[in-house]
Amino acid sequence: MYLNIVLYKTYANLKSEIDKTYLGCIWWVLEPVINTAVFYFIFVYILKNRTENFVVFLYIGMAVYGWFSGGIQAGANSILAHSGLMQQIWLPKALFPFISITNVSWKFLFSLLVLLPLLWWHHAPISWAYLALPFLFLIQYTIIVFVSMPLAGLIPYFQDGKTVLSTVLGVLMWLSGVFYGRERIPDSIEPWFYLNPIAAMIEAFRTILVDGHWPRWDILGKAMILPLIACVLGVAFLKHVDRKITKLPM
Repeated sequence: MYLNIVLYKTYANLKSEIDKTYLGCIWWVLEPVINTAVFYFIFVYILKNRTENFVVFLYIGMAVYGWFSGGIQAGANSILAHSGLMQQIWLPKALFPFISITNVSWKFLFSLLVLLPLLWWHHAPISWAYLALPFLFLIQYTIIVFVSMPLAGLIPYFQDGKTVLSTVLGVLMWLSGVFYGRERIPDSIEPWFYLNPIAAMIEAFRTILVDGHWPRWDILGKAMILPLIACVLGVAFLKHVDRKITKLPM
């Protein structure tokens, strides 16, 4: 039952978004392309970055981080966004992050269609490691859900948290390897760096799509620790305030 609700609401939200704009789903591709073009110009022509295949390297970082950032913000604001539905029918509040995050995730998959021809044009190898991509999609989706759970419960009580979250995600982009590779990270801080789950995910996607190698599953496993703790606390908190949230002014 709940899976059907998630899928139906995701479809309805995407269709509504497409119908309300002239560009529709084209914007889902244009946004990461434009962002990549801007940062490519800055890093290559102003800062003189000479990383091989930098446009592909940068696009992967921008797309994966964009999915993470957009998913976290959508999941964190999901209860507020569905306040109208919440007043009509009782649903477990932990369900709302799934709806909003699934909506953002479909946009990422659509933008991936641009990435694949770009990879092949730059002679990135197609390898057996591509078989790991569905697992990476699932891991990243899970991480976004895990991180969003406590935030979804807190935002209705502290709506200034939306601004704080946006600022934190803006800073985190520079600390997640979007613009630089693993070789730039000092060995002394590398284990701590990859405790950041999105840094581990960006590295994993690049390892598969650019290098044609299997990702390091040990790094991905460690990156799941903090989000898993956050999810356990978040689900417990949402369960505790499930009936109280509907009484808040939204």
